[in-house]
Amino acid sequence: VAVEKDSVEAVGKFIISRTAKGGTSKKLSHLYTQKEAVLSLTFDSIETDKRFYQLKGKLSFEITNDDKKSIVVENQLLDIYAQGSTMLEAEQDIFEQFDYTYRRLTEIDDKKLSRHLLDAKKYITLIVDKIKEK
Repeated sequence: VAVEKDSVEAVGKFIISRTAKGGTSKKLSHLYTQKEAVLSLTFDSIETDKRFYQLKGKLSFEITNDDKKSIVVENQLLDIYAQGSTMLEAEQDIFEQFDYTYRRLTEIDDKKLSRHLLDAKKYITLIVDKIKEK
């Protein structure tokens, strides 16, 4: 995506309110222009068709959509990447990828994992509190 010379990337937080006529109004609450500011999704549970994961805390995934055609959601620490043409598709894909990653990492012996994947395994097993099979 081409960025104009005088433009700055920013992430904003909006307050969305329902109007008296039943519509909605948006008011900018905060605007973050630092390069460290990112748009993200945060979950305290992950649900797929087969399993429900209750997490001990919040797990964040960074959102990008540089090409404006698809939404990419990722957590680099867990080596989880997903995408979709809509936010709902991307969210469903991230849940499936989380499930696959959890199951795969917990099956593999630690000695067979790279340092990065061993760290991911330790983190994912730490953050998952309960798993319910459906």
